Amino acid sequence: MEINTKRNSYYIPKDINIILPNELKKLESIAEKNYGINKKEANGIIKNLKCEISNFGIIKNVADLKHLILEITQSCNFRCLYCIYGGLYESERLHNPVRMKFEIAKKAVDNLYEQCCSRYRTTKDKIVIGFYGGEPLIEFELVKKIIKYVNQLNFNKFGEFRFLLTTNGFLLNPEIVDFLVKENVKLDISLDGPEKEHNKFRLTANGSGSWRKVIQNAIYIYKNYPQYYSVNVGYNTVIHPDHDLEIIEKYFYKYEELFNEDNVNPYNFKLDDINEKNYEILLKKYINQIRVRDKKLDKSGWFYQKLVYGVRSKFFNTLSRNKMSNFTGTCFPGGERLFVDPNGKYHICEKINENFPIGDVDQGFDIKAIKKIITDWRGNIIKNKCWECEVYYICTECYVQSQKNGILQFTENCEEEQKNRVINTFKNYLNHLEEEDAKENQINSCNTIDSFMELL
Repeated sequence: MEINTKRNSYYIPKDINIILPNELKKLESIAEKNYGINKKEANGIIKNLKCEISNFGIIKNVADLKHLILEITQSCNFRCLYCIYGGLYESERLHNPVRMKFEIAKKAVDNLYEQCCSRYRTTKDKIVIGFYGGEPLIEFELVKKIIKYVNQLNFNKFGEFRFLLTTNGFLLNPEIVDFLVKENVKLDISLDGPEKEHNKFRLTANGSGSWRKVIQNAIYIYKNYPQYYSVNVGYNTVIHPDHDLEIIEKYFYKYEELFNEDNVNPYNFKLDDINEKNYEILLKKYINQIRVRDKKLDKSGWFYQKLVYGVRSKFFNTLSRNKMSNFTGTCFPGGERLFVDPNGKYHICEKINENFPIGDVDQGFDIKAIKKIITDWRGNIIKNKCWECEVYYICTECYVQSQKNGILQFTENCEEEQKNRVINTFKNYLNHLEEEDAKENQINSCNTIDSFMELL
């Protein structure tokens, strides 16, 4: 595939996932030298993809499970206006009082322990048990009980281990904080910037703003447990088209004792959800930062850098893909993370709805269900629609986007919309790089592509 910018042409070999200046089109062998994948390997991947996956192949993959997510409750004390469970999405559940029983959590933890003991396990990555909701701190006593049980099992003998709790931060009172600090639980707190921006969407169940209470709780942790705060407290910042990026940026930079590039994670936006003004601000500021990467970077650049990294990691970070990946943006069901709902059913992740269970705490993984999901994905989507697409290897389409009416199906207009989105993103990105090169009198040199490759 060729991408033509204002000044140059670039070539992306279809079966070797790199990007090259067009004049190097005949030198695809450099991919093998520099990136460790050649056409023979690529063809092997394609051949493997066309074959039906075996039961044994599934067993080996799920043996490497490393992130267990427990949906402690489906109840929440917030009513965020963009929440997936707020009634905006037909296929998603609504907020409700369902809670997980300890017996279900115990079985899920025991099953994770068995996976860690499996002779087929190959990963040495960090093991994580996460608490999710709803708002998990509504059921704080249950969280405490689960943590105490997990500690008896000594997951640390399998490698690095930790707890993670995703919270809106509203219920982080001193008693809860003291316990979480004692147990070294990592916190992901939802915070969308200053009061006005945060309260645009993050409202309590009674419709009032939530920012003041959340920030007070965060400051309490910072003042009383500074070491814990520096290592274990992070912030998830949702960027919505109606947010003012400039104001949010200034807020995080102003209070640098609380916020930095290590603990603020802007996320959860899509390119087509960003209005044109914000996208241009976002992209240009980031490009300006990376173009002076060999100089002393502007300290204020990290926010935009992380924002665009969220985009770039989806569209540009092709070289880090596992060679045996499913192509497109999807994962192997149960192979890395596992989401357990309050009733004990297993799901691929926390982002997919309840129509695609892959087991439960009593029976373990449902090999037949996992095989069907993979077969449907490969057969109904990849083989039938994606095979000839020029951007299949860098596509971000996954189970989440393709779920509809209880089945996995090709997204409407994907062939046009998704392909064009990827190509236009590449084109915009490279155009901005070239503009910066022009300012530095490096037009028509290979510096642009070198910069791009360094980022990958």
